[in-house]
Amino acid sequence: MSILINSIEYTNVQSIQNGQLGNVYFAKLKNEEVVIKELSLKEQEIKILENLMSKPPNNFVKIIDCDRKSYIVMEKGDGTLTDLLQSQDFKQLNFLQKIKLFQQIVNGIYELHSRNIIHRDLKPDNIIYFKQKQKIILKLIDTGQMNQLNDKVQFLTDIVGTENYRAPEYYLQNIKYNEKVDIWGLGLIFYHMITDQILIQKRRQIRDQQYLIQKIESNQISNENIQELLLKMLEQSYHLRWSAKQIKLELQRIIENIELKEELQILRKQFEVFENKYISIMDTNQSLQNQIQNSNQKISYLDQQLQESNQKYNNQIETIKKNQTQIQIVQEINSNYKFQINQLEQQCEQLKIEQDQYKNQILFLQQEKIKYLEQNQINQNFNNKNKIDQSIQSDQISLKHKKFILFGLPGAGKTWIFNKLQGSNQKYQNKSTIDFLEQFINDHNITIVDSPVFLDQQSYDEREVTYNTYNSYFLKNQIDDIVLIVQYQRTDLMKSQIKHCLKYFKNITAVIVTKFIDSEIITQNQKEQLRNQFQFCHSIIYFTNKDSSQTELLDIFYQIRISQNQKQTNFKEIFTKYVN
Repeated sequence: MSILINSIEYTNVQSIQNGQLGNVYFAKLKNEEVVIKELSLKEQEIKILENLMSKPPNNFVKIIDCDRKSYIVMEKGDGTLTDLLQSQDFKQLNFLQKIKLFQQIVNGIYELHSRNIIHRDLKPDNIIYFKQKQKIILKLIDTGQMNQLNDKVQFLTDIVGTENYRAPEYYLQNIKYNEKVDIWGLGLIFYHMITDQILIQKRRQIRDQQYLIQKIESNQISNENIQELLLKMLEQSYHLRWSAKQIKLELQRIIENIELKEELQILRKQFEVFENKYISIMDTNQSLQNQIQNSNQKISYLDQQLQESNQKYNNQIETIKKNQTQIQIVQEINSNYKFQINQLEQQCEQLKIEQDQYKNQILFLQQEKIKYLEQNQINQNFNNKNKIDQSIQSDQISLKHKKFILFGLPGAGKTWIFNKLQGSNQKYQNKSTIDFLEQFINDHNITIVDSPVFLDQQSYDEREVTYNTYNSYFLKNQIDDIVLIVQYQRTDLMKSQIKHCLKYFKNITAVIVTKFIDSEIITQNQKEQLRNQFQFCHSIIYFTNKDSSQTELLDIFYQIRISQNQKQTNFKEIFTKYVN
């Protein structure tokens, strides 16, 4: 079957829709698929079509031909917006991508309204989409119900469009409406696109403003700017309803704000990665400096040996000279001394040989030092690269075997925490500092250990045994991080406890200093002095002047447990509510 329109033949014509407003066909024009609409056109509608053909608006379907009687030829899309909303491709789009798709529809309505043209039947079935590579293009289609306003005709009164997409003014006693009916349809389509739900199911809901507000302000739409935009598009009064220009400007502002927030989030993540890499490089540099310092100490020792050897050689030379003088005197008296002189000369030769050997040895050691430093630098650069690669890979791998230890909590408070977690009613049993109390929570990979008692009158031997016992335990259980919690009543005892712990335990990552109720408060100067005093240990020391109850200690433990699988645990963030 074929159709002839304006002397152009359209082939492979297939009927796809028959209705009161006319018939719709698929056809081909030179291997290009088109849509042909057969309907009765009025003079006003023909003028609108000619306007659209002469100056095609953006996001409006291209009108290929019109015979001014009954046929309109338009380009064919890949489906309607209704089809797209049900597709998996649309469901995979994020919130911003859906808003940008809706922006295309707004642009199309804005251009129609700028020409005083009203669409009057705006709904998903009257919008088609085109797939262009990875991009989706939306376009409005002509349904034969468009009309145009002018200076003489500023309002329309005939009822058109689809019932559930009609604006409230259609249902007033005296029907009178303008281009704002299209804005109502835009609001319903936008709600459907971002919530995957149809807002109007029944006719009575159109004029139920309370129902509309409740649906829009529901949890499905969390963005307050989007909520406000929907309410402006779905105003009951067309006087208060926004224009297409206002919607276009507000939508562009919302898109720019969302894009700016996403860019800021990406920059924050990049900054965290760079910060972690910087910390790793600084640690590596410190290790290299320590190795160089050790090498310099060895070289200094060899230089000292060389000086001592030279001094010995010079002393022996002086002795030889004195002996030679004596030999010369003795030779005049007794020739038997020649044998002794020969022996001394041989000793001198031997000393020269030893001196040469010392010089060669020093030269060899210097060359070995240079080779060692060069090789060490090469190895260190290689290790740095591996560490950076491992750091990048480990950002995506959960640290399943990371072990944390809560060390230094008061015995009663810590046991109370453990009982709360395990649901046990067992009472606290006191033990000595050597036979320390230890509880291990398997499912959380957390070990809670009693701290030893650090009293000045405690014997040195007993303290050494206590520290050795703890160190053996940490080594045996491969403890990766130790969080030392010091709860004090007196600042002098608190300083003593931190001093002993930092001296004997090298793996303390952070020190949290909290106080009992009514204990004296640590001043800012005391904090800085304490940090400076222990800065050699590279442990971060945090302070809080709040009265820490057992409930707050339990909350601290929960926070550490939650963050235990993070690669770089930020203890300052964990203790934000406690640290000044």
